[in-house]
Amino acid sequence: MKLLKKVTAGLLLVFGIPLSIVAVTEIFDRETTPQDKTDALAVLIILTLPATAVGGWLAWGLSKESQKEISDRLQSTFYRLLKQGNGQISILGFAMETHLPAGAAKQYLDEKAKEFNATFKVSEDGSVFYHFNELSALPMSESTVFASVILPNDYWTIGSTRDDVLRIQGTPTQVAQYETLGKEVFYYGSSSNIVFKKGRVVEYNNYHNNLKVFVGPSSPNK
Repeated sequence: MKLLKKVTAGLLLVFGIPLSIVAVTEIFDRETTPQDKTDALAVLIILTLPATAVGGWLAWGLSKESQKEISDRLQSTFYRLLKQGNGQISILGFAMETHLPAGAAKQYLDEKAKEFNATFKVSEDGSVFYHFNELSALPMSESTVFASVILPNDYWTIGSTRDDVLRIQGTPTQVAQYETLGKEVFYYGSSSNIVFKKGRVVEYNNYHNNLKVFVGPSSPNK
């Protein structure tokens, strides 16, 4: 249906606009005879203007549909990354997922930050993360982390031990120690990472969607 609309809009505009210009030129040309002016006016009113109007209306509708599709895709990606990141998202991760330029990705996240009253965090490497407090899970004690949820054997979650992550996720591509912050970070790939405090997971960033993390009671996220 969309293809048909595009073709129809294109044909109508290609037909209507040039002929409308020709008709208007004929009407205002002093050398045109009165009969030719009358004929040109009739063509303009009966054929070319309606064709141009309908073609323009179809093109405008297609543009609105396209904008809505883009908006829906960005919003869907935003919420998915936010869920995967446990309430945290970066410009780089969002830009990589949506293929937006860095400036456009930042503008979108800035708008969402205002909408949801988000805060900002700067990682040790200088990356800026948007922290959506209402959607992020707070670190829990060992006795309360998902106490009512039985995790599948091949998934880990917030509160899982370092040994469990190594068993389930495998050897990380890089390990970073931040002794002053009491943190240890496992990197899997260039962006996905898992942060530990006192040997337990306190946060993660699943930008490559390659972490075997359980994000809620309903379904695990591979």
